[in-house]
Amino acid sequence: MPSINIYKVLYSKKDFSRCDENLLNDIYAHQKKRRLHSIIRTVVLSISSIVFLIYALNGAVFYKETINDTMIHAMYVLIPCLAVSFCYTLFTVYYNEKSIKQELELIKQVPSATDNSADDCSSSDMAGVKMHIIRFSVLFIALFILIYGFISGGTADVLTKAANICTECIGLG
Repeated sequence: MPSINIYKVLYSKKDFSRCDENLLNDIYAHQKKRRLHSIIRTVVLSISSIVFLIYALNGAVFYKETINDTMIHAMYVLIPCLAVSFCYTLFTVYYNEKSIKQELELIKQVPSATDNSADDCSSSDMAGVKMHIIRFSVLFIALFILIYGFISGGTADVLTKAANICTECIGLG
């Protein structure tokens, strides 16, 4: 991530002892918010993982007679649980990047440790923007295909075919 390297370079070249206190408070506020979102993300991921494991490892939930219906029911329970943590993780990644860019602009206002005020960094990074656009496009296409398959009943077909392969080819059952 190029903005992290720019962040470290700028941070090392600045003299924060000569900085305005309001500017410092704004910089520290961005850092605190990112730490808070990181803690919340960790808690949400931990809780959703625990719920997933408890449900998935509970043998009483799964019935051999109606395994397809049981697996579809499990998806109705587990996918929303994991979707919340996934969406919050995406939000924090986007928020952190935006917050770091705002903090970079604030750090650029801090006086330099040396008298040279020229910075070696440029804030325009079109390659990074293009990569983000490509990543989010692929993500949204994949989510759309996943949701479409789930709504159209594709999960029942896949589970039926998987059960048939296990019982016919491998010889289970």
